[in-house]
Amino acid sequence: MSGHIHRWRAAFRRHGVATFRMALGRVFPQLAPEDRIDIYARSLSAIRNGSSDWAIRRIDDPCDPLLTTLQLEFGCPAPARKVDSRKECYMVMSAGAIVGYSWTTIEECFVEEIDHVYSMEPDEFFIFDCLVREDCRGRGIYPAMLAAVMNDQRQRHPGLKTALIGVSSVNRSSTRGIVKAGFTRHSSITRETC
Repeated sequence: MSGHIHRWRAAFRRHGVATFRMALGRVFPQLAPEDRIDIYARSLSAIRNGSSDWAIRRIDDPCDPLLTTLQLEFGCPAPARKVDSRKECYMVMSAGAIVGYSWTTIEECFVEEIDHVYSMEPDEFFIFDCLVREDCRGRGIYPAMLAAVMNDQRQRHPGLKTALIGVSSVNRSSTRGIVKAGFTRHSSITRETC
């Protein structure tokens, strides 16, 4: 797997996020059989409003031009996803530019890396496909974005009690941000356990 990672990083450095994702042929790379997706959970009861230097907003309008910008600049299939009313997009804005994004869904989440549909309880929602622009990493944007998403979901949907997020077991930097946002490991899934 490490040879693939080096090729992916090299493609990213040469061509940027959109080309990098298109070169893979899918939004998320398939995991090696020995790798797993770790599912982390966080109770929504303890979420507080945080402050940050970035504007984090939910995109409600499926025709919002920011969704097209998200697709063009980051390779995210935002306009197609927004057609599904169960999915919501959040963007982190700084000086008029998108510096990060995340998506949420209820009921079920398709985990592309292992071709698995993860079903949720009625009081849970899933945060997925999160990204912070590489030149903006290390500034606390990822945990702030996760906190803002959880706070918004809790305020708008009082019946929700738990936020879930999945991360590849080999993605150490995302795992650090998830733990920093207060999540704890809930379970793991692999191709064999699906």
